[in-house]
Amino acid sequence: MSSGSALGLIARPGLISRPIGLGLIGARRIVSIDGPAKPDDEQLPDVDTVAYAIERRLPQFANERRMLCTRLSPRAQTWPLELETAWRRFLDDMHDDLAKVPLGELPRRVLVQTRVAAEFEHDLSVRGFGPAPEQIEAGVKRLFRMVTLHMLANAEINGLTPRPPPGHIAWPVSPVLITSYFGYRKDPVHEAGEGDDVRFHRGLDLGGRKGDPVYAAAQGRVIHAGWLGGYGLTIILQHEGGLSTVYGHLSRALVDLGDEAEEASAIGLVGASGRATGPHLHFEVRRDGTSVDPLDVIGSALGGVAQRESLELQRVASR
Repeated sequence: MSSGSALGLIARPGLISRPIGLGLIGARRIVSIDGPAKPDDEQLPDVDTVAYAIERRLPQFANERRMLCTRLSPRAQTWPLELETAWRRFLDDMHDDLAKVPLGELPRRVLVQTRVAAEFEHDLSVRGFGPAPEQIEAGVKRLFRMVTLHMLANAEINGLTPRPPPGHIAWPVSPVLITSYFGYRKDPVHEAGEGDDVRFHRGLDLGGRKGDPVYAAAQGRVIHAGWLGGYGLTIILQHEGGLSTVYGHLSRALVDLGDEAEEASAIGLVGASGRATGPHLHFEVRRDGTSVDPLDVIGSALGGVAQRESLELQRVASR
């Protein structure tokens, strides 16, 4: 089994309530979801129930995959439809469960089991039938990414994260509910005749209620405060090191062009202005004018934690 695929330096959720904004997870819930924001605790599933479902699903899928591989001929070097369907169903269920649980609350053993089992079953499927279909490969990578986000949040709760350096980008809202990630996605706003439009999403969508405060992710100067096309009412801050941050779809701006914003100071209010389906914050990070994945920047101080997580997984997988 190949256990060397790095977990990646995926971001760890940080908070904006103090300079640099890491820690205090116990005071502020961080949730990663795909779909409408669900900020109310009563809407979130019971963590123990989700953990139990995952622990049952892993061996069930392993047995299903083995039975399929025993019955199907591996000589074709192409994935049979039955195997691909089983993988799609498994990945959809795992994505749904991991997306509904607050980051950091799933037991560590469940996260380790998920990563190791998924990688093991993926490797065996590839050995038997050749490279995985593109959508399956993307789904597996997404699963690993989600597991990493949970593990790094879990590490913070247990005091394993290092103190970030000055200038570190922090989360601009609290609680943090990721409703859409950086990269290509199906356009959530469908105008008449548009069809299934796929566009590149240059930031993160962070769920919230209209009027929730939006905070400066780092100290910076306001270089834009006003309407910006589909972004709606938008604030852009320029930071040191060639970084800038964008805060879109606001209902109100609390700063003006040229103002200096301190980190964690309120600069605007969540809204649904511009091209938006509902209240949320569109958050972008740009390096020298080019949009980059905010998770990579927010997590830039956590390489040591990610490396420790990866090494632990490799040790577990080699047993």
